[in-house]
Parts: sequence; C-alpha cells; structure tokens
Amino acid sequence: MKMEQLGRSFCASFDNGAVIKIGRIREQPNGDFRGQATFFEGDVVIHQTMVNVSIDKARKDTVRILAGRNGKAPWGVMFEQVCFEVCQRLSRGEMVQSLCTDAQIAPVSHLLHPVIIEGVPNLLFGDGGTFKSYLALAFGMCALLPWQDNPLGLATKNRTTGLLFLDWECDAATINRRLQRLQKGSGLPHLAINYRQCSLPLIDDLEAIQGVVMETKAKFLIVDSLGLAAGNDLREQPTATAFFLGLRQLGVTSLIITHVSKETLAKTSSPFGSVYFKNFARNVIEVKKVQEAGETGMSVALYNRKANDTPLFSPIGLRIAFDNAEGTTTIARQDLQDIPELDEAPLKNQMGDLLGSKGTMSVAQIAAELGKKESVVRTKLNQHKETFERNGTGWRLK
Repeated sequence: MKMEQLGRSFCASFDNGAVIKIGRIREQPNGDFRGQATFFEGDVVIHQTMVNVSIDKARKDTVRILAGRNGKAPWGVMFEQVCFEVCQRLSRGEMVQSLCTDAQIAPVSHLLHPVIIEGVPNLLFGDGGTFKSYLALAFGMCALLPWQDNPLGLATKNRTTGLLFLDWECDAATINRRLQRLQKGSGLPHLAINYRQCSLPLIDDLEAIQGVVMETKAKFLIVDSLGLAAGNDLREQPTATAFFLGLRQLGVTSLIITHVSKETLAKTSSPFGSVYFKNFARNVIEVKKVQEAGETGMSVALYNRKANDTPLFSPIGLRIAFDNAEGTTTIARQDLQDIPELDEAPLKNQMGDLLGSKGTMSVAQIAAELGKKESVVRTKLNQHKETFERNGTGWRLK
C-alpha cells in the first residue's frame, strides 16, 4: 500500500489498482475519527460513504457492499489496513525530527529565480490595476511548462511543476481568456492549467481544496486574492493566523495576491490588513506601474520588500503590452533605467554626492561618471529641482 497524506486527507493506492480516499475527517467527542471514504477501481468510483475509521465493527457494512460490487478484491483487508494507518497518523500528529549540525542541508530553492521561493508562501501586493493576476498567471506558466527561455528573465526548474489556480475574484472564462492571450502572445504551444473557482474562505473549504491538490498533484498554488480567501477582517491578527495555518496544511509553494495598504502615515508601502500577513509570508513582493493615458501597454516594477532566508533581489522591470486586434498579451523584461518613475535605486543620492564633490557638471558627465543613461539622469535632475539647479550649461547642488 502507498499512502499519501495532505492535512487530514488521505489517499491509499494498491498494486491491484484499487484506491481508497478518506477525507473530511472529524474527531468525535469520544475520540473516534469519522470521515468520508471513497473507493475506486482505477478511475471509477464504486462506493462512497461516511465511516468511523476507529471502530472495526462500524466498517463491516461498507466491506459487505464493496464485496458485492467486486468480490475479487480483498476489500476487508485493504480497508482495515487503511483505517489503521489513518488512525495512527492522526493520533501521533507531526513527527519529531532530529536536526544535526553535520547534516547535508539543501540550500534555499527557488521555483522561479529570483521571485518565487519554493515550498513557502510568497505574497504579491500592489494597487488595483497593476495586473497582479496577469503576472501571477505568467509566473504559473513559467513553472508549469517549464518555460525556460521566458522573456521575463526568470530561471525555472528543469521539470514541470503542477499548477493550481484558486480563484476568489473572477471566473473560469476570464482566467482562460487571459491564459489564451498570454499563450498566443508568447508563441507557446497550447497548454492547460488546473483551475478552481472558490466561494468559501480557504479555512472553511480546506479539506475540499486538499483533495483537489492531491488529485491534481499541484505543487504551486496561485491564490487570487487574499481579501476573499481569508474571509474575515484582514485588519485582525486571527484572520491572518487562520489563513496561514490553513495554507500550511496544503504543504506546497504558494503565491498570494493582495492589495496595498492605504495607510497614509506609513513610511513604506505594505500589504493591506494586519501586519501578520506580511510577517507570516516568507517572501513579499510589491508591484507598481506606470501607464500613460490611452496607452495599450504599461511598465511595471517588482520590488522585494521582504525575504526571510535569501537576500532581497534587485528591482525587476517588466513591460506588459496588449494587442486587442491580435488578441495577445506579452510580458517581457525591461530596463528600469528606462522607467525613471519606477527606478528606486538611490540615483538622487549618487548624483548629490557626485555634484557635492565635483561641483557643476553636465548631464553627459554625470551619466558617464555614474554609468547611467543621459535621459535617465536628465529626468531625475528635473524631478528633484528642490535639490539640483542649473548652472550655465550644467547642474549643481542648490
């Protein structure tokens, strides 16, 4: 017997092709475990019922029904073996491990380098209209295929990664439309992703989602978006705790999409809601955009605001372009020096230090000294006239 477990969902497969799944398990007041059992011959369901997995006598009727539908399979022995293993695992809880300083420890791994850390919750936040869902879908495509020569400039694994899109905001048609536009714009062959529309908070729908994760063999979840997936008041710490405890039971890499806080007194932007959403996430990315009125595309930048076990990655610039005539969407890497409104590098400080030490300099001289484009330097000088002023044909500190 091969037993897979995800939280309180179990799937046992046998050499004869039989499969027994037990989920929706609840501990009864007397300590017994009761749950829903589904029995398969290959991919065909032959019986489903609620069972007490703790008591042998309570399972006899189920075995009798199964024997009547397939008398050749030893259902009694198989079901007994499954129930025993389920009870053992539920009773002992998580296993104690021994951690040793001389053990060979694998380094932190990225599902998509440098933006998605493997095996942990990653959080992507930003204002509405920054196309976070499009970006997440593109990330998912990169991991799924894997799309190794992707124009986003992200390093992928050398293997496919099962993707599951959990959608609390849109519907299947909307996500499929976006997927088709990205596929067509990239010139990739046709592909399919696993998608589930969700209407209950994650913690209230956890066992059903666990079953879907096991069934689809998903290793990468996209949660769109946190506000509805968390269910309650995002400003409350218990809401964050319940959400991340549920997510932890799924045991896979996740990318959680959410909105930016509108707290005007904050020195730096952060995800909306309790600080615990940022604290519990292991990797936090902010997305910002620049788009001219009437423009069919936009420039966006990704900023790594938090990373627990890796260095913060440098800001990444991307260009998103929409061609409605062709029905395509493309996303490609863009030099942030070409988007001075999004370039958070301390260029202003560098220019201030340079002009403070050398005095008046031309735009060309500043650009050459700092290794920047003249257009970028000129834009930054004009943006900060409270600090810089013209002096003849050059610029100096005020």
